[in-house]
Amino acid sequence: MKQVGIAEYADYLVSVGLPSPIAGLFAAVQQNIKDGELDVASSDFDKLIGRPATPLIDALTLIVKTI
Repeated sequence: MKQVGIAEYADYLVSVGLPSPIAGLFAAVQQNIKDGELDVASSDFDKLIGRPATPLIDALTLIVKTI
């Protein structure tokens, strides 16, 4: 896997046939992800299941103990 800058990524998308505006949009989304703008803490899952979610480490520890 090769890491590339956002502009190079957009250029690559255009080179494989994506229209430039769409490539720019995809590149902007990737930049937002890189900048952490989509890293949002949410309690939506807790609301959905009706209780606090079990932290991953706790769930894995329980699974390993029961094996």
